[in-house]
Amino acid sequence: NAYYAKIVVYQNEPATSGDTDYRGAVAFIRTLGIPRKCFIKNSILSASWSSRLAMTGGQDWTISGNTFSGNGGRSPGCDIVWEDGWDAMVGDIVKNNTFNSTLGIVTAAGANHSIFDNTFNKSYIYIWARTQNWRIFRNSFNGKGGPLGQFNIRLETQGDSYFAENILKEIRYTTAKNHS
Repeated sequence: NAYYAKIVVYQNEPATSGDTDYRGAVAFIRTLGIPRKCFIKNSILSASWSSRLAMTGGQDWTISGNTFSGNGGRSPGCDIVWEDGWDAMVGDIVKNNTFNSTLGIVTAAGANHSIFDNTFNKSYIYIWARTQNWRIFRNSFNGKGGPLGQFNIRLETQGDSYFAENILKEIRYTTAKNHS
């Protein structure tokens, strides 16, 4: 029933042991109920072997003002991933962040996510088809990223989703109506 929590995790080297599902994880934040209206802001999230933030449930999270760099390696290997919580992940907002890792954002599922006013520097975004009613707008995509530098944006969708008013510099994107 905490109203506010400040968590600072600092270490000189990556962890060498931890939960076998999340090898080397430093910290897990878990609640018995659905975490609602939580914030991750103004942080530097870097040098993770897998994914820096794995969003596996919750509603109405706000991730803002952060810088992501050097994350990746073991799958899914990105800055932020929404998976394992499936349709329980609803209404998250990602705004005013800078993504410098090769793979910035992956959404495997969830609904009503808004991703706006972010900068993707040679960073890739992949929206899987199970993600519904997403909004991606007013972002800057600078330079090719992703697998072999082929494209920066892969968009699949179910439902009513929007990709609009983004600045695309030297990148390609692909779209699909259905999961492959």
